[in-house]
Amino acid sequence: MTAPTRISPPPGVIYDEAAGVCRAESVLDPAPVCEAPAPSAAPVDRYAQVSRSHLIADALRDSRPPLQRNWGNPIAHSLWSVLSGPVACSSAPDPVEPGDPVRSATPQGEAVVMNAQPLRGNLNEYDLSGGASATAVAWSVFNSTTPAETGTFAYVRNGGSDGTLLTASNDTSALHKFTTSATMDDGSSIVAYTKATGEDEPSSIVGHRISAGGAVEGSEITILPAAIRTTLPDAQLVATADGFVAVYRDGNDQLMAAAFNAGGVAQGSPQNLGAAPRRYAVNRDESGHWVLAEIVSDNQIRLRTFDGTRSAGVDETITTGGFSASLGLSVAMQEGGTMMVAWNKAGGGIMGAVFNGSGEGSGDPFEIRSSGLANTMSLAADHRGNFVFAWEEAGAILARIYNGTQAFTTPADFSSISMTGTSNSNVQAHVSDSGRLVLTWVRSGTSGGETLQDLLRREYQLNY
Repeated sequence: MTAPTRISPPPGVIYDEAAGVCRAESVLDPAPVCEAPAPSAAPVDRYAQVSRSHLIADALRDSRPPLQRNWGNPIAHSLWSVLSGPVACSSAPDPVEPGDPVRSATPQGEAVVMNAQPLRGNLNEYDLSGGASATAVAWSVFNSTTPAETGTFAYVRNGGSDGTLLTASNDTSALHKFTTSATMDDGSSIVAYTKATGEDEPSSIVGHRISAGGAVEGSEITILPAAIRTTLPDAQLVATADGFVAVYRDGNDQLMAAAFNAGGVAQGSPQNLGAAPRRYAVNRDESGHWVLAEIVSDNQIRLRTFDGTRSAGVDETITTGGFSASLGLSVAMQEGGTMMVAWNKAGGGIMGAVFNGSGEGSGDPFEIRSSGLANTMSLAADHRGNFVFAWEEAGAILARIYNGTQAFTTPADFSSISMTGTSNSNVQAHVSDSGRLVLTWVRSGTSGGETLQDLLRREYQLNY
């Protein structure tokens, strides 16, 4: 640990100027804090060097992700314990225990529109992604009446309150279907869509790299080469530690995964993950691993974790009572491997399950809502052991928080209120490292008999 300027260590702690580390006089042997002790018969902790700024941030509940903690000892994560003893290392972390409950969610202003003008034509899906403080919202529009309004667009935000609106692709000959995006930890994003000229014409999946500052970089990235297929392919992108993975249905009833570096260069051959499921969803943790949830039968959800395109050890199924016709599905994963999945249940209502990622079995399904259906739903991990679940029901955008178990925690459901004469749909959620919750959704209305759509964003600060 670097010596704090003009700060005296507390009793029992000394600073070794020659080695540049703090030591606890009577607790540890003379080995520096940042080195692991010699192997012994009893299990020992691994140690990591911790900067003064990280110690202060953790003590003051700064916006940084918390250190891995010993939840069995209530004083193990105090500032004193960090100064006077070992600090848990972040490699191969244990599953994140429920902790740092959310006390409230403070709105950060009203909802704002991200597109420069109302969207007309066919809004062919959109996707919200993020890493650290950066977020990117990508969407595609096909307008046969006004081709100039056809294209794939993105709204990129890297800190602050404002963002950059840009055109990722203005290919007016393409249908621009199934938009997806992934934001890397450096703030850059990959925006992709299914490119086709007609339902029975050659189709492909292509991407474009966008810098953190909101500029399109390089040439088009080919994720799935053009070919005539049984159905139109679709993809979901997820960021990894050194790039991104595209998970896609290839249009010939197979689910594939292909790894790319941050510049969009393919890393090896695509991996076949099996027959295409009825519905799938992907999400990542903070260590670069990611999870795939699939509806694989009339009453089963399959969860699999990956490191790049390689299996990361979890392959489990959750048995449920069936799914509604809308087949809503969402999944999120904490850094330690704890996962939450949600879906629409048969006959109405919303179900969820939490799985600890240990490989010992799946979580028991529990009821989130007893009635109604979420036309869209979205799960996000808040990096402190909680999950945010957002959904759209009867035109209202709702959200609630789970504390890493089946338990609902404060605050009570909060929402972005519907405006008269409009409808709200297609909600998505993302939580940054600082606890900033971003909700995005589509608001539709009419003017002069024409349907107009806007993409809205509203932010909340989660208070711990």
